Amino acid sequence: MLVCDGFAAPTRKPAKDKPRRISVADSNQIKSAELDELTRAFADRYVGLLYSACDAIKKDNPDPVQCHEAQVLMVDCATNIYDIASNADAFTRMLDLVVVTTLVSQVWIDDDRVSEVFPGREELLIRALHHGRVEAWALAAQVLRPDQIDLLDYLLWDWRRHNPDMVKVSFVRLSNFAIGEASPPTPRCSLPAGCTPMSGDRARPSLRPACLRSGCSTCSNANPHCCDGRRIR
Repeated sequence: MLVCDGFAAPTRKPAKDKPRRISVADSNQIKSAELDELTRAFADRYVGLLYSACDAIKKDNPDPVQCHEAQVLMVDCATNIYDIASNADAFTRMLDLVVVTTLVSQVWIDDDRVSEVFPGREELLIRALHHGRVEAWALAAQVLRPDQIDLLDYLLWDWRRHNPDMVKVSFVRLSNFAIGEASPPTPRCSLPAGCTPMSGDRARPSLRPACLRSGCSTCSNANPHCCDGRRIR
């Protein structure tokens, strides 16, 4: 519509999309943009913790094998953590950070590989890996419901149960896990919507992203890849 000697009436600016929020069990909410920042910041902190620990292990260390192993661990984990941080999807990034920090911690702390490789200096690495694991799960707890936390917890444990001899685990991602591998004898929680039994095998759930993404408005249409995942506390 034209008014005042041909000047066009100002058009209304398109409404900006409301910031998407990820729902949290305790009724608090975290914005997807905030999750993006939190996951990237965590990646930097984790690499920093690992760098400091490995650097301390190498300092004044006369054992060339320990120095080599510390360098390999630092480079391997840092490379994979930053690879995860480069993922455009903050939700997938968060899940993969939990996967890697948990598995790396399980190999070195729970399976006591740290005492075999770094005898006498193991506390330096234990503190760093434990801190990273705890922080990663604290971040996940801000996003996932309790039943989803339990599901991820179980699935990560189950993957490790099927791969007990694997020591280089920093390359593992949630999307790499096999479908239908996990079948807890006594489930601690009912399967969320999106987990359906595989045909011909009711005891083995077919696990898809909906299991962990359901209830998260930001992630409702994300990533069609099938996935599994468990937390080692």
